[in-house]
Amino acid sequence: MTIPERDRRAAITSAMLAATRGLPATTCPYDPGGDPAQAALAVLWLRAYLRLLGRA
Repeated sequence: MTIPERDRRAAITSAMLAATRGLPATTCPYDPGGDPAQAALAVLWLRAYLRLLGRA
């Protein structure tokens, strides 16, 4: 499975926005229990979010 670059960028951008605005990680728009693409985007989102907070 390949995640399109556009979707990867959207996930990282939304994680940056959430982290800089102090939103909780539960605001992740991707379903980790969903289809494989949604789960992969949820992991990417959370990794970017934590990296921006300095916790990864």
